[in-house]
Amino acid sequence: MGVSGLSILIVLGAFAASERARGADRTVSLEEKRLIAIPPEHLQPVTLKGAAARGGYSIVIAGDGSTAAYVARQEGKHFVVVGSEKGPELEGEITGLKLSRDGKTVVYVVVTADRRIPYVNHKPLTDDDASIKVVAMRDLFLLSPDGARVAAVMEAGDKDFVIVDGQRGPEYPFHTVYVPVFSPDSKHFAYNVNQGAKCCVVLDGKPGPEFRGVSRAVFSADSAHMAYAAAAPNPPARPKYAGDADWQIMLDGSPGPVFEEISNPTFGADNTSLAYVAEVEKKNLIVFNGRQGQAFDLIYGSDGLIFSPDSKRIAYNAKWREETVMVVDEAIGPPLDSRTEFLFSPDSTRYAYKGTIGEKKMQEELLKRVMEGATEESKEEAKKAVREVLIDNGEVVGEFDKIGPGSVVFSPDSKTLGCAATVGGKSFILLNGKKGVEYEGILYGPVFSPDGKNVAYAVNRQVPGESKGFIVVNDVAGPMFEGVSSPVFSADSNHCAYAAAKAGKQFIVLDGEAGEEGDNAQSPAFSPDGKHLTYLSIAGREIWWKVMEVK
Repeated sequence: MGVSGLSILIVLGAFAASERARGADRTVSLEEKRLIAIPPEHLQPVTLKGAAARGGYSIVIAGDGSTAAYVARQEGKHFVVVGSEKGPELEGEITGLKLSRDGKTVVYVVVTADRRIPYVNHKPLTDDDASIKVVAMRDLFLLSPDGARVAAVMEAGDKDFVIVDGQRGPEYPFHTVYVPVFSPDSKHFAYNVNQGAKCCVVLDGKPGPEFRGVSRAVFSADSAHMAYAAAAPNPPARPKYAGDADWQIMLDGSPGPVFEEISNPTFGADNTSLAYVAEVEKKNLIVFNGRQGQAFDLIYGSDGLIFSPDSKRIAYNAKWREETVMVVDEAIGPPLDSRTEFLFSPDSTRYAYKGTIGEKKMQEELLKRVMEGATEESKEEAKKAVREVLIDNGEVVGEFDKIGPGSVVFSPDSKTLGCAATVGGKSFILLNGKKGVEYEGILYGPVFSPDGKNVAYAVNRQVPGESKGFIVVNDVAGPMFEGVSSPVFSADSNHCAYAAAKAGKQFIVLDGEAGEEGDNAQSPAFSPDGKHLTYLSIAGREIWWKVMEVK
């Protein structure tokens, strides 16, 4: 998106645009204000390597719309600007910029030749020679969910330690402190210490019992419970683990049954239901609230265990008789080559997912054609054998060339299952198996209103020399633009808004009426009471938080 010769990437803070679009019950600013004005001399933001961020400025917006921040470089010095406040000029590169949801806390890391120094509100978190620890290619610099607490894993010399709320914790041997996490209510903080055969979880500064190995700690949504997987220690009389059953779940400090291996546990939304994958005699099974499920050759842990909203049902992906299947309440679904996007309905009575069929046959046929020296056209023809299917409560709804990524969704009242699908170059919305109007182009949606009575989606057509997009609400197509974003509904379901582009300008459309044109308007969201619509607007080098009254 070009803006006066600059390209600006908006990054929302702890309160994502999608949450605001769903009308989450959180306070957002209803004051129209300028969040950022980038001076001409702030020509280049900084990344870890000192080069301009890809595409230009990376703007971080506080989740409540109160302020914004960016990284800049001027005359060889690097600094962070929050609102109109310029932070200290620093030697080294700046990375990891984050804002708390209320915009009152800004954190970032200053990288020099030999150190990575964490800064909180423009002040170094530590004044000694410690450096922030990097694990899995990212800085472990955490803000608590409420944005009021800050934690970092540090290293100094041959020691690791954690700083939480400015307080330095106990030291441990180098490269032994990992996976820090705050509880959802921000009141608790845990991390792992892995010292060879002596491993433990440290909770609120207190080390737990020692094990030969531990997984990361997991909190329940209400923060009342904590669980992790642990392997029994190795006393002198016991040989080191070699397949013996000695892994167990530790739930609030109490051990569960012992298995050969177990995965990290998962809590249900009711805060007390707990599930994990266990290994017994080289087979995988689910342990759900203490009850062992059917054994499979493999349960794909990377897909995770999925609880229904009421926490009474559970679903997972498994390998069964050389096939990939979805298992729900011990019921085995149809065999697929792969599956994605599983979800339960809001009332927990239905479930749906999409999958692919024909991949194995396609790969065999493609290999055959390649060995025979087939043309590119012939290879592409072989790929058409792959089909995507929609599954509703274990039954195949239909086969399609493609089901739109992220489009499988239930209405809030759980009565309608929808998705975007394509067959023969024509795209359409499918609602409870009923095919909608066909369009040429890409469909985004469907999006249901909170009462489940209205459905909207975006149609973006890409044809040579032009781009056209429009929103369809309840089968009625809206005005044509050069492009449109996904629509959002108000909490009372009476209003619909989206961003649209025309003649190089991007603006907000509310109930079919275009608002004032700007260089770039985006991320529309209704306030929880539905009386205001907020969005971000880029005008030249300025970022504005805009507020519209909904009538």
